[in-house]
Amino acid sequence: MHLLQRGAKTILAMTQRTRRFITGESVILFLVVLDQWLKAFFRHSGTTRGGIFFISETPLENTGIAFSIPLPTHIALPLMGVVMIVLGVMLVRAVQRGAMHHTLALSLIVAGGASNMLDRIRWGAIIDIIHLPGGLVINLADSLIVFGILWWVILMRPLHTRS
Repeated sequence: MHLLQRGAKTILAMTQRTRRFITGESVILFLVVLDQWLKAFFRHSGTTRGGIFFISETPLENTGIAFSIPLPTHIALPLMGVVMIVLGVMLVRAVQRGAMHHTLALSLIVAGGASNMLDRIRWGAIIDIIHLPGGLVINLADSLIVFGILWWVILMRPLHTRS
């Protein structure tokens, strides 16, 4: 009987873990869809009639890579593909280990990268619509990447031991 109880607890724990994973991944997928919709909306409308909050009046088409560093599409796309493959392998390993936080952090990075890569394929440039102080213009996918990297770096820091 003890073995059955332990097995039932394990199944219940896996079910809760799976539910949290699916919920987290669904939110991330929603953010990618929202990012693509916002980019398409503002790209096709051409203006937001004066801007909405921090959304730019006119979307910026970034033909470079991060921080608008110039790089032709025929080089940027394969480079992005290699990075996405490496991140995908890391993500699969995190899922296999059951490392929930690593999985979600890497998922944010992969989702943001995939959304920006889709821009590059669809429009030949990454569409940036969010103006930040200092002249920086980004999109929701960029935010996902930055947040995912920060989360992942924090997770990778060794825990401090008590003295």
